[in-house]
Amino acid sequence: MIRGETQQQAAAFNGDDRERASLAKTSEPVAVVSEDFARAFLEGQEPVGRQIARGPQAPRITIVGVVSDVRRGGKLTALTPQVYLAAAQTQLYPVRLSDLAVKTSGDPVSIRATLEKVVADLDPDQPISTMRSLDDILVQRGEERRFQAMLFSLFAMLAVVLALIGVHGVVSYSVSQRTPEIGVRTALGASRWQIFGWLLGGTATHVAIGALIGTAAAAGLSRFMTSVLFHVEPTDVPTYATSAIALCAVALSAAALAARKATSIDPVQALRGE
Repeated sequence: MIRGETQQQAAAFNGDDRERASLAKTSEPVAVVSEDFARAFLEGQEPVGRQIARGPQAPRITIVGVVSDVRRGGKLTALTPQVYLAAAQTQLYPVRLSDLAVKTSGDPVSIRATLEKVVADLDPDQPISTMRSLDDILVQRGEERRFQAMLFSLFAMLAVVLALIGVHGVVSYSVSQRTPEIGVRTALGASRWQIFGWLLGGTATHVAIGALIGTAAAAGLSRFMTSVLFHVEPTDVPTYATSAIALCAVALSAAALAARKATSIDPVQALRGE
């Protein structure tokens, strides 16, 4: 049996466990537990050597090792306590075993024929219905999340484009309403850069206010996004700061285009209201 020194140590069933398991019901039941199991049920005590049972009438099972936690339902699912039993001790399982994991250093597909032959030698009436590599399983489990991420990305890009068009339109309308004032400022000696800075500064103030309001609203609604986040807190400060800066840059870029056009206005025509 494995005697792990710490909960972080990797564990597995060794040769002695498998030899005992081959004795079926006369062997000592053994199991490997997860770190979350040790935290939840053993309250910091040394797990190795302790015994557990599935129920009042079930046999006592000796813990022989501790392994790292695994999110069996995917990255976004909560951790749950796990108990790993020896495959040969089938009397401990509540249901019949149907899955088999095989570790290989080469191409997993290349060993299919070998696995089918080994299974056929053990039981000719037991076919292999499905064989998938670990990479295929991980890709399949992540398809839904990748699709959601793609949708979020598309909507985000659409929102940026709409913001760009909207800010440019608002600033352009504001410039058209201030054309006589721009003409007066130009006639009094204001340079193009001064006109540009005046228009852009006014827009920057409104953009900054909008960014603050939007960030506060996003922080308040972020709790509804926890189901699609992994290792990212709903109130992640760097994410909010980066998003706000990016949106402000886009908005000011759109405003700069409209302000640049205002610097080319002929003051004589502006004073005439043309």
